[in-house]
Amino acid sequence: MMFRLERTLGILVVWLLLMGTSLVSLAGAATQSVALDWDDNDEPDMDYYNVYRSTSNAGPYVKINTTGVRVSEYRDVSVEAGKVYFYKVTAVDTFANESNFSDLASVTLPAETPKTNADLVANAGPNEHISVETTVTLNGSQSLNPNGTISAYLWMQTSGPEVVLADETSSVTSFVAPMADSMTTLTFQLFVWDQDHVRCSVPSVTARTIVPGAIANAGSDQDVSVGQTVTLDGTQSKPTHDPIVAYFWLQKSGPTVQILDDASSRTTFVAPKVNKLTTLVFDLYVWDAHGFETMDRVNVKVHSEWPVAVAAAPEKKVVNPGDVVTLNGTASWDPDGQIVGYLWLQAQGSSIPVKIADENSSITTFVAPSVDAPTTMTFELYVWDNDLNRSAVAAQVVVRVENVGNRAPVANAGVDQKVKRTSKVTLDASKSSDPDGDPITFQWTQMSGMTVKLRDANTVRPSFTAPNVNVDSVLVFRVRLADGKYTDADDVQVVVTPRGQYAPTDE
Repeated sequence: MMFRLERTLGILVVWLLLMGTSLVSLAGAATQSVALDWDDNDEPDMDYYNVYRSTSNAGPYVKINTTGVRVSEYRDVSVEAGKVYFYKVTAVDTFANESNFSDLASVTLPAETPKTNADLVANAGPNEHISVETTVTLNGSQSLNPNGTISAYLWMQTSGPEVVLADETSSVTSFVAPMADSMTTLTFQLFVWDQDHVRCSVPSVTARTIVPGAIANAGSDQDVSVGQTVTLDGTQSKPTHDPIVAYFWLQKSGPTVQILDDASSRTTFVAPKVNKLTTLVFDLYVWDAHGFETMDRVNVKVHSEWPVAVAAAPEKKVVNPGDVVTLNGTASWDPDGQIVGYLWLQAQGSSIPVKIADENSSITTFVAPSVDAPTTMTFELYVWDNDLNRSAVAAQVVVRVENVGNRAPVANAGVDQKVKRTSKVTLDASKSSDPDGDPITFQWTQMSGMTVKLRDANTVRPSFTAPNVNVDSVLVFRVRLADGKYTDADDVQVVVTPRGQYAPTDE
């Protein structure tokens, strides 16, 4: 039986130094002994501890250790079944100064061997690989009492370098992994009690193996469809002291596939054609700079009957608030049928929800919202086939909305021309544009060549009469656009020739 006490300090002032100790827990066992454990005293002149006991809360308390206790734990074997015992601890320094009593802890020893509940199942969770100096979680929340509830938990370390559990009586607790120069395993037992304070008959055991090198992480298991491009992602593999220098993906089972780059941390393959649900197994090996190797495994389930959702990338990577953005899922397909249903969803976590015009259409739209800062919005597409099977994985489209404000117009003075002398010539800037759709103004100016008189020089298509020349002459004209804030310009060349009539040309 385990009792948890609030931690307080018994204090003794010695030359302005504080000495103290805090009693943590007590455990009564069927062997009629009591195990005591308390916080270490880290004063530089700390020497040993004394343990005091009484059968009354009020005392008197009698020292039960015959020699100084040099560690922060003690087992009292001189106890009797069925009695209540009260304990306090003190710390003694090298000058024989003794601290005040710690906080009080008590335990009642059973009169007989405690009962156990064979139906009560403790579950300490799976074994795991861990890295040095990281916070490690022990999770017993999956423990089960089919006939009631679980009223208490107790974690106990049974092997490996000693660690300090954050809370040994909680269903979920943690500790900091110690340093290790080689593979080192720490094991822990979990006991649980039912609502009648009856303990499970068998503890659950879990292990944490410290890996001093890199820790391989092949990613989460996946469900995919035939023909789908599958990503194997080992980028969450973690180095410890030395960097990761090499990766290797190895297929262990299932129809053979072509891995795009088996030596990359992140690679792809195409899910093979299968007639039934098929599992492909891949192992990821990683090596650190000292050649230490670790491995992790990932399973990929290929569903033959599932359709594949495909969402086209937006026409513009960045849109302005108020722009109408198109979502296109027409490239979705089904390996053994046809697509009959679509569902567009805005991904969870988006800070600004928008209204999708028709979430059940293969092609739909939404209006980009007003934003104060550049905002990335993600949309997901699921599809259904004629057997009402839904796509295993949603296709995603990412749209970035930026309030970029006014942008400059784009001037286009048209193509260069070759014309006959004295003929009428028309300049054309009709292919000019403004990316924001703002109204624009035009202003034409002759830049070089024999001077001519431009008619309607502030319009899209001004004109002039070609001069009477005896040799080929080059005239250059410039159009300048303005949208009220920004301008842009472009030049066009006109060659006037004394020879026969020429149509406009790029020559």
